[in-house]
Amino acid sequence: MFLATVVLLNTVATTTARPSGSLHQITSSDDATISYRLRERRPWYRNATATVVILPGYTSTAEQVVSWFGPAFDAIAVRTVAIDYRGFGGSTGSYAASASPTDVVYEGLRISRLAMDAREVLRDLETRRGVTPEKTVLLGHSMGVAVWCEFLSLFGTDKYAGFAMIDQPPKFTFGAPRAADHTFPDDFSDHDELGTWKFGLHHSTLGQFARGAAEAALDHQDGSYPRVKAKYDAVFLSWNGCNDNPELWTDPTSLCYGFGSTMKACCVTQDQRGLDVWKAATDGFEAINGKLDGILGFNDLMQDYTDVMTLIRRRGLPVFVYGGEYSLVPEEYMRWVWAVAGPGSPSSRSLFFTGSQGVHAPFLNSDGSAEIFLDALATWVRDVAAAPKSASRAEL
Repeated sequence: MFLATVVLLNTVATTTARPSGSLHQITSSDDATISYRLRERRPWYRNATATVVILPGYTSTAEQVVSWFGPAFDAIAVRTVAIDYRGFGGSTGSYAASASPTDVVYEGLRISRLAMDAREVLRDLETRRGVTPEKTVLLGHSMGVAVWCEFLSLFGTDKYAGFAMIDQPPKFTFGAPRAADHTFPDDFSDHDELGTWKFGLHHSTLGQFARGAAEAALDHQDGSYPRVKAKYDAVFLSWNGCNDNPELWTDPTSLCYGFGSTMKACCVTQDQRGLDVWKAATDGFEAINGKLDGILGFNDLMQDYTDVMTLIRRRGLPVFVYGGEYSLVPEEYMRWVWAVAGPGSPSSRSLFFTGSQGVHAPFLNSDGSAEIFLDALATWVRDVAAAPKSASRAEL
């Protein structure tokens, strides 16, 4: 496990590259335009041997994550690539917020198709950009973890140098169907509950979520989906306000109900500044297509990747696991991920932040802990990308 006393890496000075990286696009096998950002044109770029490919958290974009993570990977002369999901950034295509629920057929909005999109981007990187799979690290934040888990389940683990899992449980729903891995800390008392998000413990069943998503998806007014924006504003702001409003912890109508002594606090970002940075990619959530949001969001919630953690351990894929005490994802689930997947390789590492540093997006923290997080992650990337494949795989 990394400690909070990590010495920060020196940064690489450059004045020629765009912080957000250059935009590249491919046409997928089902005819969608999928974009990715490549942080390049550094003095060391042509000699770089390692690459990190990032799948963002839901509602963030490739342009954002390249600017957030890129400087840390520049410091170790590693290329940074990030992929836009369908409906976001350069992959928006026909799924702009201006499109009504009936304007188009909403194709490919499921985790398995996003995993295929990632595979096709990786092929493009290999054939056109000289990226070597054995020196490529897969990094997922939030929903990006789920997409990479699907990818590894479908296409195997053996080609890649490592897998970073940043704060996403392998299963969202409690009860039926029970987890593929019986050791996952599932709660069988409620068979229709969103249990591995903190707010879900008291507020959301699958039926409630489905009804809300359906209503928001049909509410298209003046080229936008106002209920989707209102939903995200309410949820994100409520989560981030729980720390400062302990009186809401005992209010059954509040999203903060049950926090404090029973659940700790719940945050996406450490402060409002970080939340504003997160929201910027979607114009404060106004650029999200409501029908896309409902279809893709519900599909994400239905997945169970607890078995993939065993696959990762058995195949010896090195992992980096992050979780936080105050994150919207309860820390115990990320500790379970670490306990199951981590032992497969001696090159695996974990990092758990406590208190207000331990939020869902620690790379946006403003108290210096973002640098500690990014340095720990970059140190691990450097080590696993440099290691001979045979040395970093425990069981093959």
